[in-house]
Amino acid sequence: QMAGWENNKEIYVESVEEILDTNPDLYKQRTIAALNEKRYNDALKEVNLALQYGNGELQYKVLKARVLFEKQDYSGCMRYLRDSQLWDKKEDITLLNDEKNYIYYIYAVCYRECRYSLYQVDMIIVTPDGKGMYDSVYKAILESNGKKIYLTGGKYTESLSVRNQKVNLVGSKYVKSVWEKSMNIEGGIVSIEQVTFETYKEEKPALFIEKAVCNLSNLKFKKSYVKNGVGLGLQLCRSCNVQDIEIENYAMGLVVCEGNTSVQKITLVNNVIGIICADDTGKAKLTCRECKFIGNEVGAVSGMNGDLFIEGSRFEKNHVGIKAIHNQPGMFNNAKGMAGKMLVKMCNIRGSKHVGVIVTEDCEIQILETEIIGGNIGIGVDGQGICNIKDSFITHNTYESEIHGQGKILKENVKLSDNNIVGSTIEGVKGFIKKYL
Repeated sequence: QMAGWENNKEIYVESVEEILDTNPDLYKQRTIAALNEKRYNDALKEVNLALQYGNGELQYKVLKARVLFEKQDYSGCMRYLRDSQLWDKKEDITLLNDEKNYIYYIYAVCYRECRYSLYQVDMIIVTPDGKGMYDSVYKAILESNGKKIYLTGGKYTESLSVRNQKVNLVGSKYVKSVWEKSMNIEGGIVSIEQVTFETYKEEKPALFIEKAVCNLSNLKFKKSYVKNGVGLGLQLCRSCNVQDIEIENYAMGLVVCEGNTSVQKITLVNNVIGIICADDTGKAKLTCRECKFIGNEVGAVSGMNGDLFIEGSRFEKNHVGIKAIHNQPGMFNNAKGMAGKMLVKMCNIRGSKHVGVIVTEDCEIQILETEIIGGNIGIGVDGQGICNIKDSFITHNTYESEIHGQGKILKENVKLSDNNIVGSTIEGVKGFIKKYL
């Protein structure tokens, strides 16, 4: 029941004040609701209020760009990206990763829809749905003339094979750029960064580069099914630098054939063979620094004509840490060549389930300033293999070493402690029985 004052003739209403809500997030929610209902003009009004009360924060600028984009006002969206400086601030730390990726995406689509000249851009942007500046990575490479090709986040199902091109691919730092098919590059100059290879159903190498000068960094290779195929294959590369790469669950993680390759800070996990350096015709040379080998059947292999140098690296819980071979059935079709050789320096080989270091046939391994700790057998030599170990530690292994055939282990200033645990235990039990029983 009303109080009755509204009917009182002695009371007059002189003014009415409208109280406005100045919370920008309220208008942000209204904008999104209008977009979901495709009421684009209403969405534009609401987002302008969000910008007004939100002091022009970047998140509201991204939302306005979205309104214009979904309205299919591509020229207006492109103008706004530039005039609001949103494109210039696309890497700003206040933006969420999804927002940063979205700016790249809509910029590329608007650029193409507006039919701007691609010769004027410094960077070509390709999107997983083919709506970017080019509808495929292949076309972008052919016409890029070496310009950076940016892959926005998402899954790419393109199978790529190119020859004698300048390839400069950069994936998104914010939302994973996932490559699901094989990539084969022959010749040219190659640079690839920040791409994740998830070739679950492919048996071909995820990435194979041949006869090229290449720089690879911040890549991930992963299989989730059967351990088959090759993660990264490099052959006859004149110069190749590889760093900050993870390879997981392949038959062979990294394969280096004829050529000269340097890798740094690579992590190899749960592969059959982490790294193999070998070739059946020419010399393969590989330098590994600050790498991690974890849970592989064999961490690193130097095979026929292979010359492998490993420094400052860590081997953990591999079945075999390091292995040198000459040839083995099926690997090089019994071709003839020099025995694999290896230099291991300042490494930590820990917890090997079978053997820390194996030298087979007529191969040779030099080990300097390295720890072989807590495995089953520290060093194993087979055939006429030679292991030359200096200034190192072999400690807490079940067995210090095991030799079959005419092989040799040459030691200089090697500290041996707490090895042959099983043998020592058995002898201790025998002594106890003999003395007291």
